[in-house]
Amino acid sequence: MAIPVRDLLGAPVLGGARLIGGERGAGREVSWTSVIEWEAVGFIRPGELVLTTGIGLDEPRLTDFLAQLLRSDASAVAVSLPPTGPVPAPPEASISLADELGMPLIDLPWDVGFADVSRWVVGELIRRRFGGSIEGPDAIHARFAEVLLGGHGMDGIAAALEAALERPVLVFDARLELAGHGPRADAALGAAGLRELEVRAARLSAAEAGALAAQFDAEQPSRLPGIDALGLGPGTARAAVARHDTLGFIYVLDDGRTTELPELELRALEEAAASVALERLRHRSAADDRAREDFVWQLVAGLAGPAEHIQARAALLGLDGLAPHELAVARPAGGGRGTLDRLARDLRARAARSASRLTLAVREDALVAIAAAPDGRTGALRRLVLDVQAQLDPDERACWGIAAGARPLEELHTSFAEAERALEVGRSLTGPANVGDAADLAPYMMLTKLADDPEALAIARGVVEPLLAYDRAKRRNLVETLDVYLQESGNTSAAARRLFLNRRSLAYRLRRIEELTGRSLDQPADRFVLDLSIKLLRFGILEDAAATR
Repeated sequence: MAIPVRDLLGAPVLGGARLIGGERGAGREVSWTSVIEWEAVGFIRPGELVLTTGIGLDEPRLTDFLAQLLRSDASAVAVSLPPTGPVPAPPEASISLADELGMPLIDLPWDVGFADVSRWVVGELIRRRFGGSIEGPDAIHARFAEVLLGGHGMDGIAAALEAALERPVLVFDARLELAGHGPRADAALGAAGLRELEVRAARLSAAEAGALAAQFDAEQPSRLPGIDALGLGPGTARAAVARHDTLGFIYVLDDGRTTELPELELRALEEAAASVALERLRHRSAADDRAREDFVWQLVAGLAGPAEHIQARAALLGLDGLAPHELAVARPAGGGRGTLDRLARDLRARAARSASRLTLAVREDALVAIAAAPDGRTGALRRLVLDVQAQLDPDERACWGIAAGARPLEELHTSFAEAERALEVGRSLTGPANVGDAADLAPYMMLTKLADDPEALAIARGVVEPLLAYDRAKRRNLVETLDVYLQESGNTSAAARRLFLNRRSLAYRLRRIEELTGRSLDQPADRFVLDLSIKLLRFGILEDAAATR
């Protein structure tokens, strides 16, 4: 289960990466990726593609850091340098060392996401092992291919192995905590037995778990008289290994029949172990996605730390930490989390087709979308949102707010607050399932700030309350008359047509408005106050403020 470096270089996800050193090592095989920054070289394992940015390092320190990586057990090193950083290109000394050692050194474009590379590697490992095998002649291989490609998880792998062996099967992670089991194990141990197994595993110290794991041969199935620490009887254990990294274990319990597994059943156990290893790799990739989502939520909450820290974390998680980002937020108009999950799926699909650098974070009541705008051009996220919204049925749409322009990652909490206001303003003006763009709604969003100004609200009430009282008492519509007149910029003919009035009736109403408010429509300052007061009323701010008094 590995990918030669030369094959990796041809992957579209690498965006034109170049092998700049160590060409004679292009046959080295990659079985996983790791993101390494600064002093973490000791964590590199054989078979890993090391991804790094070297953020915060000048050229001498970067040269020394890359030397440590190139001398490690990795299969290849990919460096992605920030375009505005102190080192514009991989140092010549590093390229020479890579050639000397035969260690592939890859120049990775800055806009390539590390998490995207990791996800591609997992998918390619699965494709290489199982691609096209479901309908092949090998029934055992096909069975596990179907389980893994179908996303049935550890329980599905255990159930498939139980079907082949007709014995109870348990799957553990690398720390010997229960990760899955089949129906035969469920029947053999019962709910109480499985809970007890989980409790025992959780109580194991790291040293105890390591000592138990050492009993499992990494290359061959191991016959064990039992695992006393877990309360398990005799059985056969098999480690799930990917390039020298033990990712989990399978334990097949004896069922009173012969204890030795025949050749065909051993083959099924091997396929199951390979499937467990791949599934654990997929879990790691999913953990990267969750970490990226958590980071986005920290950004919009303003809790991600200083700019330098944010840039480094962004690079580790596949985001462009140096580019400004557009931001949009969605809340379900109906349908709850299901609506947001469908939106996220459609947005990802359309972003992939348009080559947009989109990152999504979804929680129960909100979806946040951010898109890099490295060239300073904005509007791509707005087009994407409008496109997806237009394709959905009305009952599947969400309420959207889009922040104006693009901001650095460390300022996305400001963009989030702005997008939230745009969402609420748009919903108030046009109803649910709206797309409120802060750039278009700027005048209305400015009005929302007046909700916190009691003096401004008092002036507005002094204007609209006499008009509202008159309309209630006389069954007239002075408020609407004033609103339309101001919308038509004082054009009495246009206002009269919209209100289905003759000009004399309109003139009478306008005089009553001036008398009741004490403001003159001929005076620009008074007309501004009248217009502002009507908008505060129409927008619901006066009612909201009154409700909190």
